[in-house]
Amino acid sequence: MTGTHEITRNACSTLETRDQDTCPNPKTTPCPLSQAAAQLTHRELVCLQWVAEGKSAMQIASHYNRTLDTINHHLKNAYRKLGARSRLEAVVPMIRAGLLPRIEKDRTIDWDTGRNSTLRD
Repeated sequence: MTGTHEITRNACSTLETRDQDTCPNPKTTPCPLSQAAAQLTHRELVCLQWVAEGKSAMQIASHYNRTLDTINHHLKNAYRKLGARSRLEAVVPMIRAGLLPRIEKDRTIDWDTGRNSTLRD
């Protein structure tokens, strides 16, 4: 699978309504999403960033030479911490809130540090 997932208008609308319910006024009230995101480990964030780019757990595992179980473990923990029931519910609100930066072309994320780095051949 390449590229990003197509997100339907209904899904975005549902998530937008849910975001407004959970973050009524982000300027004066701490957003539960930001608080939950702060609890994520850098490996959970790495996995979520790749999910946001449309990558499957298998593709992430292959990229980092990790087992599928390891990647699924990190994703499951991230979904639990974010209160998400799906990939979509985990990444869309975080992207909208600016909590999940995009991976630049020809870049990757270091598994151990969570920092962006240049792809090596």
